Amino acid sequence: MSISLKNIQKTIEGTQACKDVSLDIKKGEIVALLGANGAGKTTTIRTLIGLLKPDSGNILLNNNKTNSLELRQSLAYVHADAGTYKRLTAKEHILFSLRAEGLAEKEAIRQTKKYLKALNIEQYSEKRMETLSTGNKQRVLIARALARNTDYLILDEPTATLDLVATTKIIEDLNQAKIEGRGILISTHQVWIAEKIADSIVVLSDGKSVANWKKNKWPEESLSKSFLKIAGVQQ
Repeated sequence: MSISLKNIQKTIEGTQACKDVSLDIKKGEIVALLGANGAGKTTTIRTLIGLLKPDSGNILLNNNKTNSLELRQSLAYVHADAGTYKRLTAKEHILFSLRAEGLAEKEAIRQTKKYLKALNIEQYSEKRMETLSTGNKQRVLIARALARNTDYLILDEPTATLDLVATTKIIEDLNQAKIEGRGILISTHQVWIAEKIADSIVVLSDGKSVANWKKNKWPEESLSKSFLKIAGVQQ
C-alpha cells in the first residue's frame, strides 16, 4: 500500500512552487522530504493532503487515482504551526478532535488513553495546552494524529522549533508508529534528522525532486556534502 506523487506541478500567485515532484510513501516506512527553506516542501505537502490542487501530475492511493476526500480519510496531518485549543487539557484536546471526526465516544476515549501512554505524555493529560512546552504540545498533536488510526502520517517541519531533547523524543515516537505499520512522510531542512529517521530521503531543490536516496545506499560522501552540492552551496 502506498501514496504516490507523480510529476506534480503547482503555481501559486505567479510563482511555480512545485515544478516536478515525485515521491512514494509506503506503509511501514519513513520518508524524509529534505530541502532548504523555499525548496517547495510545504507546497508539496499541502498538495498531497488536498489543501491545494495540482496544476498537473497525479496523486495516487495504492496506484489508483484518488479524490481529496478519500485521501484525507487515509492520512493524518501535523505541522509545526498547528493551532491548539489553549484552555483544553491535553486529554480534552485529543478527545475533542476525535469526537469532531465522528468517532464513537468509547473508542475516542480508548484511543486517547492509548496514545497518551504510547508517547509517554500521560503526566500531561490533565494540564492545559497553554501550559505545555512547545515540544510537549507537538507530541500531543502527534498523539492526536496517531489516535485517528490512519494508514499514513504526514508531518510538515514538526521539529522546526524544538530543542534536541524534544526532537529526539519525537523521532522515537515516529519510529514506533513505523513499527505499527504506518507510512510516514516528514519534511525537514535538517540533514541529521533525515539521516536519523528515514528509510528513504527525497531531496527537493527549486521545486523539483532531484534525488531519492535509500537507507544503506546513501551517497558515498556524507549526506550533508551531497545535499549542499545539490543546493548549490558547495562544488
